[in-house]
Amino acid sequence: MNHQTPRIAISAPVLGFASVLALSGTVQAQLAFSIDYKGPTKAQFDSAQGLKITEGDVLFPGPGAPGIGNLPLPQIRVTGDDLSIPNYGSCDPTVPGDACQAEIDCLSGGHDALFTPTSFAAIEKGKVWFSTDEWAVGRTGIPSRPNLLSEAAPGVDEVSADIWADLGLSTGPLGPSSPPSGHSGVFDGNGMRSGSGRVYYGLGLSEVNPPIPGVPNLGDNLDALDIGSLVGGVFPPGGLYYSLDSAFLDPLELVPNSGSAAASGFSGADVLYVPTVGAPPILYAPAGMLGLDSAGVPDVDDLDAMILRENGITGFQPSVTAYDWLAGSSDMLIFSVRRGSAVVGMLDSLFGVPIEPGDMLSTPRSLASGGNGNGNPSIFIAAEVIGLATSRTDLVAYGDDLNAMDKTGPGETCYDCNNNGVEDSVDIATGASNDKNYDGIPDECQDIFAFCPGDGTVGACPCGNESALNAGEGCENSTGGGATLGWLGTSSVALDDLVLDAVGGRPSQPGLFVQGASVIGVPFKDGFFCTGGPTERIEVVFLDGSGAASSTSSIVTEGNISIGDDRVYQLWYRDPTLSPCGTGSNFSSAIRVPWN
Repeated sequence: MNHQTPRIAISAPVLGFASVLALSGTVQAQLAFSIDYKGPTKAQFDSAQGLKITEGDVLFPGPGAPGIGNLPLPQIRVTGDDLSIPNYGSCDPTVPGDACQAEIDCLSGGHDALFTPTSFAAIEKGKVWFSTDEWAVGRTGIPSRPNLLSEAAPGVDEVSADIWADLGLSTGPLGPSSPPSGHSGVFDGNGMRSGSGRVYYGLGLSEVNPPIPGVPNLGDNLDALDIGSLVGGVFPPGGLYYSLDSAFLDPLELVPNSGSAAASGFSGADVLYVPTVGAPPILYAPAGMLGLDSAGVPDVDDLDAMILRENGITGFQPSVTAYDWLAGSSDMLIFSVRRGSAVVGMLDSLFGVPIEPGDMLSTPRSLASGGNGNGNPSIFIAAEVIGLATSRTDLVAYGDDLNAMDKTGPGETCYDCNNNGVEDSVDIATGASNDKNYDGIPDECQDIFAFCPGDGTVGACPCGNESALNAGEGCENSTGGGATLGWLGTSSVALDDLVLDAVGGRPSQPGLFVQGASVIGVPFKDGFFCTGGPTERIEVVFLDGSGAASSTSSIVTEGNISIGDDRVYQLWYRDPTLSPCGTGSNFSSAIRVPWN
């Protein structure tokens, strides 16, 4: 299976990474994250040093990850000792579900890309990254898959360890009634095909994680996120900013949060700063300056995710109006709060609507700056806009949580093999690129490529049965969708590792993988036949209960393949009852393989 090296391709100098990344060519993406204390990865040994992973550690994906398939556990790159979390030393004997009061909730190097009035333009889409916990449900009407709705569906339950990217926001601030941008999955928790049928690069975390009260959880929650600050895994020279965890009761888990903030002498709504490894944490942005802990009682609000751009002036200068950070007069701090926080349900100071856990918030807005002056945080991007469910709009008891978030700038992507400025996974999810071998890489970036869909683009299906269910499928069969032919392995004759992999056929029926020496395109049976001149049998298979089948024999041997041959492959499968055209069989989409 093909893998790409994680990278951030930067097309031009962009503020936000200037102090941590070289602004030319292609550089290594540094995806850092943490987990909470509830999931099974806690207390496992990391893949780098053999240290026990805790909720107080900053993690990187393990060797070979992000990737597809079984992945190693993450590796520890910054410890709670490096961040001077007092209780970190007590974490070693603990197990999943046992809080050691060292949990990190937010993380930033202070150089996140600036929001600007034009940074939401369509060409810069996919630049707000976020994660939720297992209780998130998402909103209907979000077009791309995978998304919160597909991965949080009952029986799938694979939402809490994933990272999402927005699909293009309009200029903010954006209230609850603003047009939605939606989102798409960019990184998966474990890198395996999810229950929704989607495959995208995994982090080595554990899924599934159904929303069940109590601890431990069955899967992991990704709890903090930073892209680009820890170059090479080294503690950044500018230090790290983070927030710890409050101790109030989680109204859905029905257990208290870990209480790491109070145990360290802070509030869970404070932003802390550690300038160098092991230095005592400095209170950078106190809760009150963010409009949190407003009742004067500490730790009643919990800052759960943040995007931070420090302006270089000592201390925290709160934003007065949106985008005043562009002049350097203020620090750009965008944050969210945990469900159960006291501020949830209070009216924000800009739009005057109840604050939700999934809102991206900014500092309070006064009457002089166009707000209502109530002292509460202001909504910068409402939860509904990025596809999160809220109690104010979607009639759910508790809105979806924003567990982690970050922002990158124009041209900054982790995986972009076709250099179009959009994450490969987003191209695949939106149908801009095919991924018929389910390896997370757009097919146009590989020698083998998919074609001959049954959507009418190459010719009409036999009885108007064009498939509109998923991009790239063959003509529609009696299941309501069409069959797709993908592949695993390579086009190397010497390696002889190519596997044909079909999905979406008629369950529990026989099929035949066929090979052609030339491309044709004719309606035949219920499908579109694309393998000609001559057509040869490769292998008889039986589709499983989901309509999937994979080849097991040598394609090189069965197809009499030599270096330089160019061959086309399809699955011809039975559809004996209720087939759309009544012929009893159909064809998948096709792939073309230039053997080398």
